[in-house]
Amino acid sequence: MNTEEEIKLRKYRDSLGICGGVVIVFGLIIILQMLLGLYFSDSGTAASVIQDSISQMESDAPTAAVVIIWLAVIVEFLVICVVAFLPHLYMGIKALRESRGTEKSKRNNHVYLVMAGAFFLLEVLSFSAIFWLRETTVTFTSVVRTILALTMAYMYFDMIRSAIMVRKLKQEMEAEAVKAVEDETKE
Repeated sequence: MNTEEEIKLRKYRDSLGICGGVVIVFGLIIILQMLLGLYFSDSGTAASVIQDSISQMESDAPTAAVVIIWLAVIVEFLVICVVAFLPHLYMGIKALRESRGTEKSKRNNHVYLVMAGAFFLLEVLSFSAIFWLRETTVTFTSVVRTILALTMAYMYFDMIRSAIMVRKLKQEMEAEAVKAVEDETKE
């Protein structure tokens, strides 16, 4: 029969696993958001911005220069996407491993929680900026950003809380198991 502690441990492990998966998906959403922002920006599409800058350089820019500029923009965008996605991937994988109990080493298990705390603060600040610095009209984009910021702030908070509770419950259960073994050996 499952004890109350085992039920709580399973609950917090499930919550930690869900949060880890959501954080990874959120990293992909950030990349999608950057792609859409690049294409639908206020200053025009990326192609028109690059074409305008090339036409300002020289009216007869060689095709090699155009290709080099395009490649530089694509590489820069890919680097930004990787830099934006990697922390989310790291936090998500660590949370999933801890939820399953398959973490490879006990070392550096707190690093992803510190990162989650930092991202939690960034999301709260992002929500505050959206709320306080908004324009006079509420747009669909500002509503979506607000909902996304609040959801992710909650996910980061829940990830931290669940990881702390999993660790605490595991320690309590290990202490009880050691105590039970000691009691058996005394008898």
